[in-house]
Amino acid sequence: MTFNSTTMGRPIFLSGEVGPDMLGKLDNALTELLDPKKLEEGPKKATIVLSSNGGLVNFGEAIIERIQLASKIIPIDIIGATFVGSMGTAIFLSVPPARRYVTSRCQILIHPYSRGMKEISSIALDALQRELEESLDALSVPKAAEERIIRQLIKETGLPSTTIRKMWRKSHRFTAKEAVELGLASSIIR
Repeated sequence: MTFNSTTMGRPIFLSGEVGPDMLGKLDNALTELLDPKKLEEGPKKATIVLSSNGGLVNFGEAIIERIQLASKIIPIDIIGATFVGSMGTAIFLSVPPARRYVTSRCQILIHPYSRGMKEISSIALDALQRELEESLDALSVPKAAEERIIRQLIKETGLPSTTIRKMWRKSHRFTAKEAVELGLASSIIR
């Protein structure tokens, strides 16, 4: 697949940590694209160029929701560039497979969302217990998001649940070739 200014439409570059800055950048781009006056001018299209090692699950879920809502109005493609990992992978999967592309050097990383928790060795056990008890409710959001992505990976790759879950637990990087072969992306951009 070859992209140019005509086939790409409006580029939206999302890179770095999934968090408030990325969400704001996407909101600004979508606000401009979905302006009713601009929509009257004719069909629009957007291509998100995504390179992210992940970040905050709640912000990732907000980004996914916005992409899915906007794609009901205009076509949105996503190009995974260089590295897409963790919550970035969830964002990459937010559009249908035919609208997902990867660059030739792109790697897609999956892993359990609990990685990256702060080190707990210096926290007193009773303080740790209180902190964990207070955090139990907050775990439901990333657990539900994690399970949703795992189910989507199983469905789209056709790989057995045990294989995907094992890949997820161990943290697996899909090469660009592997992503296309398994149906995670439609083609490699050259």
